[in-house]
Amino acid sequence: MKKLLRRTAALLMAAALALTATGCWGKHELTELFIVTGISIDATGTPGEYEYGLQVAKARAATSGGSSGGSDSSEAPTLLLTATEKTMAEAINTINRNASRKVFIHHNQIILFGEDLAREGLVDHIDLFMRDLESRLEVAVAIVEGKASDILSAEMEQDKVTGAYLSRTFDSRSSISNNYQVSILDFASRLLDTSISPVVPLLRLTKNGDRDEIEIGGMA
Repeated sequence: MKKLLRRTAALLMAAALALTATGCWGKHELTELFIVTGISIDATGTPGEYEYGLQVAKARAATSGGSSGGSDSSEAPTLLLTATEKTMAEAINTINRNASRKVFIHHNQIILFGEDLAREGLVDHIDLFMRDLESRLEVAVAIVEGKASDILSAEMEQDKVTGAYLSRTFDSRSSISNNYQVSILDFASRLLDTSISPVVPLLRLTKNGDRDEIEIGGMA
């Protein structure tokens, strides 16, 4: 009886120690990732093929001249990675094969669809984002007059990261109308609802002198 109690106690202690010694899995090192802040999808004119653009935060190198380090303030803080493929997953795989880092879309702020693609229909593209394990359903959606990738490559004076800027803009304007803050989940729900039509912000890229500006030109 005493031996059984000792064995039971030893097993319980071993189980308790095992719980405290657990590690982590699926970790992501920032130095190995492209952090995506915006996604654009445009029609290419070829049926079944689309141009995907990923705006990613750029790793800034320290300047070699100064002892205090730092970075060049004139350097663009983002890159636009593009690939022409049939699906978003294939585009990401293509970019990953040709780059030293892996694309990480969990922190994406916005998804932009080009005007021509929107005219073709967005159901299949929304469906793929709904099924993607890394895609967040609360990410904002908008349509762009012209090419969606032009918005992500815009060089604005104050807000350099277009994806984050648009996310903040839609969030602040949502107090005026809910139609300014439309997420993937909202858009999918409205597509399934037979009594209403899905409405999303319509963006256009304009020039103010040498500066790029993004205007919300109504609703699509």
